[in-house]
Amino acid sequence: MDLCTICQEHDPQFADIKIACSKLTMYAVQTHYEDGIELDETDMRRALRYASEIKSFAPIAELRSQLEEEPHEPNP
Repeated sequence: MDLCTICQEHDPQFADIKIACSKLTMYAVQTHYEDGIELDETDMRRALRYASEIKSFAPIAELRSQLEEEPHEPNP
C-alpha cells in the first residue's frame, strides 16, 4: 500500500493526486536500478509537472504552512 492510499483513507481529497503520485513513483523506481530506463527531457518535464501538482495540493500546502508557523522543539 502506498503513502497516498493511506492518506486517502483519512482524507478522500488525496484521490486528487493519486495519479501524479503513482506516475512520479514510477520515475523513482525505474531510475533506481542499473538496467532502468533512460529518461529524456520530456520525461523530466512530465516528472516536474507531477511534482508541482503534488506540492501545490491543498492539504499538503496547508500542513506545510502550519508546520512553518509552529515553533519547533530541538531534538534531544
